[in-house]
Amino acid sequence: MILVYDFTQQLWTVSPREMSVNFMLEKLYQFKGDLLNVLEQYKNKYLKSASDFRGEIWIKMYSNFELEHPMRKIYNATWLDYEKQLEQGNIIYDENEVCGIWAMSKSFCHKVFDEKCIEHYGDRVLIVEPIDGELYFNDGPELIGKRYLVKGKYNMRLSHDRALYVEKLMELSNSISNEHNDETSFEINNELANTRMYCRDLEYRLKISKIMKWAFLILGMILGIIINLLV
Repeated sequence: MILVYDFTQQLWTVSPREMSVNFMLEKLYQFKGDLLNVLEQYKNKYLKSASDFRGEIWIKMYSNFELEHPMRKIYNATWLDYEKQLEQGNIIYDENEVCGIWAMSKSFCHKVFDEKCIEHYGDRVLIVEPIDGELYFNDGPELIGKRYLVKGKYNMRLSHDRALYVEKLMELSNSISNEHNDETSFEINNELANTRMYCRDLEYRLKISKIMKWAFLILGMILGIIINLLV
């Protein structure tokens, strides 16, 4: 029989920096019983229906081609062709049925979205919504589930798509605010202002990154020419 302690130690060893794993490690010891009983209690408490996450906006970052980032190999992350899935409708799903699909809260996505994050996940985003009848796990900043309804698709390297992205966020946020009180409306309006600032900042950072790549390329060519002249 595997003890709860042994299970948590193996879990940490396999994936020590994964947020959903850290969440599980923190919560498991509140339950009593053998490992299977503890896992059942954990599932019953933290696996929730789509309606529990209706008042939030969720973002799925992705790439339209398979990425080779070393961290993806460490996590054994598989690539899903969401573009192909969306040709059949507005649903994305975990066709491999392995670990589900991770989506980030809007605020967390905007906090971490930069060139480093793009290299890891891709430069495309989907605005997604949990689907009725499905169950989802929330570790705080991320939502994990098998299927999502797609409300919008955007290439964050294109200024036109970024503008459409902000417009869609405003539409969804206004819809949410109409269902809540004035205090929530104020918070949502503040979030929208932050979103606009974020997209302007993102555009600036992407331009700087592009300039730096060209600068290093030109510098490398110049150094190559100088070395050849000196040889």
